[in-house]
Amino acid sequence: MAESIEHVLQRTFGFMASMDTADFEAFARRATRETFRKGDVLQREGTAADTMYLLVEGCTIHKAMVPGHEGVIWISQPGDLVCEIYGYFSRTMAISRIVAVTDGVVYSMSHDDVESMYAESHVWERIGRKSLQDYLLRHMRRNMDMQFLSAEDRYASFGERYAEAAKVLPLVDVASFLAIAPETLSRIRSRLK
Repeated sequence: MAESIEHVLQRTFGFMASMDTADFEAFARRATRETFRKGDVLQREGTAADTMYLLVEGCTIHKAMVPGHEGVIWISQPGDLVCEIYGYFSRTMAISRIVAVTDGVVYSMSHDDVESMYAESHVWERIGRKSLQDYLLRHMRRNMDMQFLSAEDRYASFGERYAEAAKVLPLVDVASFLAIAPETLSRIRSRLK
């Protein structure tokens, strides 16, 4: 049996703001529950990035391509808000794609519906602000880790911060996310066993 939308929202956002029936209904009127399969693409690069997802179950990665190289630039786990952040907030085309690493469940909502929900509910506006702050803090921590930590320390930090993803991501994707050669990551993992 699927978890109720109220329970999902309370579990995910309850620490950010106290929600009442009107707040649950504001979300439920706009959101669509969707399932995805491992390998599904939730967002393609070069397409309009106009959907925000609340990841309920599963794991996704954001992949970007530069000439001759594809890399994992972000990882999302249950409880994360997921969107192709550049295109979503700039209201332009996506510059990366979002790929399901596992089967999963999301609630999706269009950019326009997110904005109308913020206009209707100060609680949702607060949750949106706090969620963006959380993303920025995580992004800053990742940048600092990449700049100042050794490959082994980056891997240890990854295991702490991305416990769910660490269980399911292929070695090559973890290595890409951490900017470590797959062979080096394999040696690090062997040493830590």
